[in-house]
Amino acid sequence: MEQTGPASRLDEAAEVARQYGHHAGRHVFAGIRADHETGVLTLFRVPTHGFDDEVRALIGDDVAVEIVDALHTRAELTVAREMAWSISGDFTVESVVMPDDGSRLRVFITGSEWDAQRQLDDLVPGTADVMVSRRDRLTASVYAGHDRRGQSA
Repeated sequence: MEQTGPASRLDEAAEVARQYGHHAGRHVFAGIRADHETGVLTLFRVPTHGFDDEVRALIGDDVAVEIVDALHTRAELTVAREMAWSISGDFTVESVVMPDDGSRLRVFITGSEWDAQRQLDDLVPGTADVMVSRRDRLTASVYAGHDRRGQSA
């Protein structure tokens, strides 16, 4: 069934902004969110002259747009995501989560958090945070309070 009304217009505007951001605006575009509850489109971008007005002109005056400053562009984070998959050491990269707001990547690992963060800081400074995966935290909690022989401490 074809959607009509404000929600479809909001989605249409979000897609126009997304396409513009991925192409002509890739040097500043970080992401976009469409809030159907409020009818507001939130555009994340690295501050620059002209981009905001260009996007507003493309999507029209009938959609409310909130523009929010971002730390990183989507293009920059895409490169950082690929680099994050390439690190190796006393850990395993489980997943890399790309934010839609231009903040930092979340790199989930099992193993040495320190080693992984150090490598990311060297390769892609300021773009990624290492998180210990849930599975590794559960394993660590099972062994907490036990010595090497498995005896309670």
